[in-house]
Amino acid sequence: MQLFLTVLKAMKMKQSENAAALYSDFAAVYDRLTENVDYGEMASRTISILKHNGILKGTILDLACGTGNLIKSLAKKEPNYDFIGVDSSEEMLIKAQDKLMETELDTLLLHQKMEELDLYGTVKAAVSTLDSVNHLTEPCDIYKAFNRLSLFIPPDGLFIFDVNTEYKHINVLSDNTFIYDIDDVYCVWQNKTDINTLETEMSLDIFAENKGGLYSRFYEEFKERAFSDEFLTDALSKNEFDVIARYDGYKDKSPSKYTERVLYIAKRR
Repeated sequence: MQLFLTVLKAMKMKQSENAAALYSDFAAVYDRLTENVDYGEMASRTISILKHNGILKGTILDLACGTGNLIKSLAKKEPNYDFIGVDSSEEMLIKAQDKLMETELDTLLLHQKMEELDLYGTVKAAVSTLDSVNHLTEPCDIYKAFNRLSLFIPPDGLFIFDVNTEYKHINVLSDNTFIYDIDDVYCVWQNKTDINTLETEMSLDIFAENKGGLYSRFYEEFKERAFSDEFLTDALSKNEFDVIARYDGYKDKSPSKYTERVLYIAKRR
């Protein structure tokens, strides 16, 4: 089947040509840096939640889909779903396109920001994983994103998403440095956290081996922010979603004060 890549121009990338090239490099090494992510476990848990809530078929939206790993895992485990992938990075979507073309998935990929989501119809559910919601660092953007989702998820549809917690930002990420040394990629990840806002600036200094055996160096930076459960619950409620469950990551247990990632299950009223 044909895989469509639709690039919407609603969001202009305010980057220099050099910065755009760097982000393209980051997209190229993204899968290497996330090899420790168990997409199979995430997909199994997501499908279990969908089916438990009566969503046995239909279209599922992957919001901030990255290079398409979760879509590929979900489709492998449950062929009755169709998928739409949305991401703000055109380079990530190109990687997803190449990956998903290896399958028989007829997947629509859209180049959009979460807070500017604009679909052609409704979806049965939306998922957003790997703390993508934390990248919305302004409270107003959280509300905007949830509001846009409410337009395309009908009553009884689900929004399943995970977030890094306040505990993680304070006790794990805050002002720490992490080193990734994986064969052809070497990455130094440094964090700086504003303890008042719980906004963390993250910088990645990456050395990646090219085809000639030499290493190229490039730099990527972004921000994440932790929001309280009260804030997220209120933002969901004001946009017609009720939180029906919270889990400690993708495990079947409730969060504790030491939980680093909370998985939210919200149902559209």
